[in-house]
Amino acid sequence: MVKPRIKIIILCALLLIGAATSLSWKIEIHYPIEKYSIARILYLPHGRYLKMISFGFSEFQADLLYIWSIQFYGDPGIENRYDYLLSIYNVITDLNPKFIDAYRLGTLIAYYEMQGNMKIITALSDKGINHNPKNWQIPADAGYYASQLKLYKLSRNYFTIASKAPGSPPWTKRWAAEENFLLGEKDEALKFWQEALSTSTTSFEIQICKGHIHDTKVEIEIDNIKDAIELFTTFYYRPPRALEELVKTGIIQKIPVDPEGKPFFYDPETGKITPEGGWRIFHLP
Repeated sequence: MVKPRIKIIILCALLLIGAATSLSWKIEIHYPIEKYSIARILYLPHGRYLKMISFGFSEFQADLLYIWSIQFYGDPGIENRYDYLLSIYNVITDLNPKFIDAYRLGTLIAYYEMQGNMKIITALSDKGINHNPKNWQIPADAGYYASQLKLYKLSRNYFTIASKAPGSPPWTKRWAAEENFLLGEKDEALKFWQEALSTSTTSFEIQICKGHIHDTKVEIEIDNIKDAIELFTTFYYRPPRALEELVKTGIIQKIPVDPEGKPFFYDPETGKITPEGGWRIFHLP
């Protein structure tokens, strides 16, 4: 004879099975698997829980989910497949925090398929950088995406991280230099161009770096001259007629010259300053 307590347990189990079946059926009716991504990932546990039950094969689980994600995001028939991008790639990288390609693919999809979703890009990139501090590819990708969206402070930070990672190619330093230059940080840009030159291996790279070093030095000197002219104008209520006046009044100690020792042309009518030796890289007037 079945005890009353066992009967209650059996009844509760049957009720739970019935409720789960009913819920699953309703989900399938309202969110058909061929149309809605939620039906496919609704039961995807958090990465740390999957890792607990992986029996030491969490990297293998990550590989399987990664392959599935490629198929999933390659299916244009799923309407809202991008809604859970961050959740899916968080699970994959929770299972295997060293999975470089997972971070890179997740940010790639977020940029090209989600109109440059920097919230997802920064979330995945920062996680990847935190778990893989010696990898330069993850911050370099994030820097590129941020730069294309004209988020130069963010791109400068990512390229700086990439440039300092072991084994990073010289172009990461060139990108860091360019982003600093765009932000007006010309002294920092010069440092990165000099670092890039020290690690360049081809004649083309060396030529590019030397050209930018030359032109950045010229830009810095022109900025200094403009500051001196502004100070002169504040005191004398007019711009100087020639750069020599800046020396005579003690605002600067000597006539500025470019890296080749050639003077700058100064037009007192327009205030324009140009290097006599010209520019090494294409320069907009």
